[in-house]
This record gives sequence, C-alpha cells and structure tokens, in this order.
Amino acid sequence: MLCRTLYQLKVPIGYSANWKYNMNLETCQLKNLKSNDYHILLQQLLPMLLMHVFKKRKPLREAIRQLSLFYNVLCSKVINWAELSNMGKRVVEALCVFEKYFPPFFLFQ
Repeated sequence: MLCRTLYQLKVPIGYSANWKYNMNLETCQLKNLKSNDYHILLQQLLPMLLMHVFKKRKPLREAIRQLSLFYNVLCSKVINWAELSNMGKRVVEALCVFEKYFPPFFLFQ
C-alpha cells in the first residue's frame, strides 16, 4: 500500500523528485533520491501515511505528529534553542507512547 501510494503520488513541479521514476513496485525500494527528497519523505509524507494507517489510535497519531514536528524544527534553517528544547521533551513523551504500541526490539534495533 505504501509503495503504491508513493508511486501514484503527484506533487507540484520543483517540490520533489517524481516518485514514479524512483520507485520499484516489485521490490518496494526507493532509488536515486536526493537529500531534499528524503527530508520531504520523513517530514511530511511518511507521517501523513502512518497517521492514515493508525486512524483509530489517537495517541499514536499524535506521537507520530510530534516526531514529525521535531524533525521540522531540527532541520530548519534557523534553530530556536528554546523550541528545540521543548520539542525534545515532546519526543520523549512520543517514545513512551511508541513503547505502548510496539515492542522495544521493534524501535531500538
């Protein structure tokens, strides 16, 4: 489902690479992505797809959103240290929520 969704994804010109040409549907692998494409995948696309998968579990969706916001703050051009410290506390809470839903060996391998 994830691979097919990325394969069919259409984005504005210049926003990111054309995912159709970088996706192999048979093996579900992404190839030849640039760093900007990885940032878009981690910060925007993957959290939305995961929130759609876990739509009945509100705490898990919120934890995924907090992790995505942390990546946005961490990768911004200007780092606000107070905001980064606040987001660090939220990431700790998000990891606690992840531990409720997923076994520890799933998260820390």
